Amino acid sequence: MKRLLSILLITGTAGVQAFACDRCASNMGLGGLGLAQLVERHQLGLIHSTARYQSNHHGNTDDLFHIAELGASWYAAKSLRLSANLPVQWNQRSQNGQRQTVSGVGDLRVMGYYRKTMTFSTSEEPRLILDAGLGLKLPTGKYEAKLGEQELPENFTIGNGCIGAIAQPAAGLSWDNGGVLLSGNLVFHFPSEGGYRFGNQFSAQLTAYREWRLGSRFRMVPTLGMMWEHSARDRMTNGYLSASTGGYGVLLPLGLGFRWESLYLNLQYAFPVAQQYASGDTELQHKLGSQLHFFF
Repeated sequence: MKRLLSILLITGTAGVQAFACDRCASNMGLGGLGLAQLVERHQLGLIHSTARYQSNHHGNTDDLFHIAELGASWYAAKSLRLSANLPVQWNQRSQNGQRQTVSGVGDLRVMGYYRKTMTFSTSEEPRLILDAGLGLKLPTGKYEAKLGEQELPENFTIGNGCIGAIAQPAAGLSWDNGGVLLSGNLVFHFPSEGGYRFGNQFSAQLTAYREWRLGSRFRMVPTLGMMWEHSARDRMTNGYLSASTGGYGVLLPLGLGFRWESLYLNLQYAFPVAQQYASGDTELQHKLGSQLHFFF
């Protein structure tokens, strides 16, 4: 069990979430699997993420996006976990000395996960963990279809105004005090109110970690990884693709986790090494993330 919890500390580093809510960016708010993805205990979690983008729409534009997310999960069986996550978002655009803000409760996500654990020797080292998650994104957030009248992009809305289908696969391999994790996230959007359709989103992340014990009950886990995110272009109500949406980014996420008994804190910083949002009109500056989990 200790080895299982050790490898799973790395899952927290998959939570650098992409909140690119500019017209030219990807609005990928479901990038992270979270620490409790594979842990065999009920949990409560609080996740906070920020992302900053700069673009040249009608002059120099700076977009800053915050999201605070409350999550809970419950093990219905040894290999079956159910979870729910509710975000609160705050999006701000600064342009030519003026600021515009949109905020509110976002879209609720409900997920079910199945896990399979395999070992290859009597010592249980190395250990392979496979995790498969399926779920829905429900339109609980306020959808504002006429943000263009405020000179704000469609992707600035808090809710997408539609049901989304979610798939989250993951595979983790551990040995000694280290390991690697490969995780993915796919969101398929159905048409929103009025017929606007947000582009489907996909992200994948490969992360390596090493664990150090600091005393009998305290652990420190630094991580290093590579993340790729892609968002398809939106489709407008007239059926045409929106030229100022979609894009991709390759990010280098760095993380540092601390675990003390039933509490786990993970801090993250991610910066782009390659990107192209809306043909290069928008640039990602960086992303910051923090996660606090309680197991019971």
